[in-house]
Amino acid sequence: MQEHPIQTLEVRAHEQDRSVTITAAVTADASAAIFVALSEQLDRHRRAPTESVQGVLVLREQQSLVERFAPLASAGTQAVVRFTESELRGCLLDLTDYTERVDGDHFQPLAMRERLQVIAQITPVLWDANASAAAAGEPLTRAAQ
Repeated sequence: MQEHPIQTLEVRAHEQDRSVTITAAVTADASAAIFVALSEQLDRHRRAPTESVQGVLVLREQQSLVERFAPLASAGTQAVVRFTESELRGCLLDLTDYTERVDGDHFQPLAMRERLQVIAQITPVLWDANASAAAAGEPLTRAAQ
């Protein structure tokens, strides 16, 4: 039986600093697919002019995720990764954008097809984790108001 490329292990709300963290187990294939997709998306975003402070912050967060997945991808082993809610959302959006950009009816090398298959398995899990993180953070948001 083949294991799933990513599993959400925990979604935890931290009341002191009002943050939510998501812990996930990722396979070597998942780490590699995420790294390649995020790297390509970061390169594309860097080529566009950054016109706001928010844009710079988004680029920094993307760079941070790429740097986090680089050693995991090169190690070729399973890993446990912790995301903030914002990092998870950014990762999910970049994976989705990557898939929309490169998937199509044109020729795709075998490595790209395999990467897209892994990403197709990853994104539903990340969407579920994102929804769980939003739900876990909701009571914290109401308490802060």
